[in-house]
Amino acid sequence: MFTTLILMAACEREPVVYPPPELSETGVTAGTGSGATPSGTTGTATGTTPTGTTGTGTPSGTGTGTGTGTGLIEFDGPRPKNILFWSIDTLRRDLFVRYGGESHMPFLDGLMAEGVVFDDVMQCSNWTYAGTSCTMSGRHGIDAGYEPPLSGREGVDFVPEDSVFMAEVMQDEGWHTILWSTNGWLRTAWGSTQGFIVDEHLGGARAARVLDEAKADVLEAPSDRPWFTHIHFYDPHAPYNPPEDYLGELEGRTELPWDLSLRDQHYDARDDYHALDTATQEELNAQLTIRYEAEVRFMDDRMSEKWVEWDKAGLLDDTLVVFWADHGEAFWEHGRQTHAYHLFEEENGVAMWLWAKNIRPNSFGGPVSTIDLMPTLLDLYDVQVPETVTGAVLPDGVSDDRIRYSMAIARTGAVQSIRRGTQRIHFYWSTGAVVVTDTDVDPTEREDLYDPEGELTLELWELLKPRVEQAEAALDTDRWPITWPPDLPR
Repeated sequence: MFTTLILMAACEREPVVYPPPELSETGVTAGTGSGATPSGTTGTATGTTPTGTTGTGTPSGTGTGTGTGTGLIEFDGPRPKNILFWSIDTLRRDLFVRYGGESHMPFLDGLMAEGVVFDDVMQCSNWTYAGTSCTMSGRHGIDAGYEPPLSGREGVDFVPEDSVFMAEVMQDEGWHTILWSTNGWLRTAWGSTQGFIVDEHLGGARAARVLDEAKADVLEAPSDRPWFTHIHFYDPHAPYNPPEDYLGELEGRTELPWDLSLRDQHYDARDDYHALDTATQEELNAQLTIRYEAEVRFMDDRMSEKWVEWDKAGLLDDTLVVFWADHGEAFWEHGRQTHAYHLFEEENGVAMWLWAKNIRPNSFGGPVSTIDLMPTLLDLYDVQVPETVTGAVLPDGVSDDRIRYSMAIARTGAVQSIRRGTQRIHFYWSTGAVVVTDTDVDPTEREDLYDPEGELTLELWELLKPRVEQAEAALDTDRWPITWPPDLPR
């Protein structure tokens, strides 16, 4: 029932959405739009933790000196003065070696091995504007009385004025704040960049260029106060278009009728997928996977090179670097390719970790949401957490039975999800469909356990229903009509 529902919906053409601009830096036409991800295992995965140094020449270790920190996040010596955010668009968690990947990102894998890693992180949503807004404000959109839609921009869809963003708090505390964004959704026009003194946008620029531009601004930051810099990378986003020398695996493969280096043709192929024969479907998936993984390798290589330059400039000596992704990507695990469709693991699970030269490597396996990042860092830096924040201070603010929530109004309309441990329920407003999964027995969430009379379904529905009612009261249901499940308690 569930599979049929998803495949039928997938045959529809995509609505027109605001396209984030993209530039080409490799000599090929790039296009604009959202991204995709490789096939493979999703959900909670295990892998070999990488080891080694990272290009700084100063890998962190457990150390024996006097440390500072909170228990989970500890440093050998003083806490770093500055904070640097690297948020990466469209990056699947299962590409990392730690989560079963095949070393597509040796540089980032190495930094993760040296840092404090949060191993079970849910993003608040499944697309950039919603995901970055809730992460940077420490609360879900619906807790602020709104949820931004991907299409249909009429109406009040901007971040409410009473939302307090991390950059605002840091600026009020005397920090110099800098933003370099490469996605059109993370910019001043959408009200999601409050608090940045320097607020720059390079639509779709590659990692090397944006790191050069941001480095110049950081070098000019006042020396008498700390700085908070946020760099948002667009590289893995569609179209997957690395230089040709990264695409050797495409040699000898069957020619397809689309130029997948172009966003519009990639999207045409994606939208036609369910009308294709099985062999063409498999070849399309294989080539998009190759292109995506090559794009990630290219990004990782450029980041590695620029990291050395930042380090030589002294910008990493006294800096806490925070890595996170704004969402993942789907490769037809649930009938869709790219993102902003579902809240399953391939789109909703992300990697997040902290790195510094003097950080003590550690990990936290408890249930984490990206809304926890802001309050955890504010607490670490002895800054009062705003009352608007609903995220938890890690690790003490969460328990193993914590209930985590996510929502999106995107390509499948409004969808909401609650996760309790490994168990999750999804509710689609437009159809009234309900899906129940358990990653403990089905890591890819492809087995629908929905039973309107079953204990698991009823328990999860009672947890999700108040969130649905909250969203129904806050949102314009003329624009986003809700179909309540007829066979579940209302």
